Amino acid sequence: MKKIFLLTSDENEFENNENTILYSPEIEYNNNQHIKNSLNYLFNITSKYYNDNTKYNFYFEGTSIKNFEERLEEHKKISNKILAENYKKCRQQLFYINLGNEITMKKIVECYEVLVNSIRELEKNEYIPKVKFEYYVLHLNQEMPHFHRIFVIEWGDIKKYQMHLEW
Repeated sequence: MKKIFLLTSDENEFENNENTILYSPEIEYNNNQHIKNSLNYLFNITSKYYNDNTKYNFYFEGTSIKNFEERLEEHKKISNKILAENYKKCRQQLFYINLGNEITMKKIVECYEVLVNSIRELEKNEYIPKVKFEYYVLHLNQEMPHFHRIFVIEWGDIKKYQMHLEW
């Protein structure tokens, strides 16, 4: 039986409830260098972004999950894909996850599925722009586990979504 995850923007609700996802508004990039710096951080490319727990991070593209050993190849692939886009269409979003005391791969995958399905539902209902491409990185190497979502929006009519960007 799958766990139910609560998606919230309320920090108190997040801290006091296991199986909760705390979301933040999306972040725009200033230029391609900003994207490069962000990708280096997401994939822990330099020692500045690396610690002993980095080996526990995961990388998600759709249903494909990559591990630490695959991160350099993933970094190159995603960098090429994202940097080929106009930086104004690229975004990032952060989702902290409260999985309780026991963090298992099963709970991580269930959380990821709920997160992705929630975003698809928001797109379907036109609360947020549709994405052309997205990629998730799960950082377990920091105090609070969290997903980063890096994505490229379909250009279309962005103005109609401006009021919904902080869903």
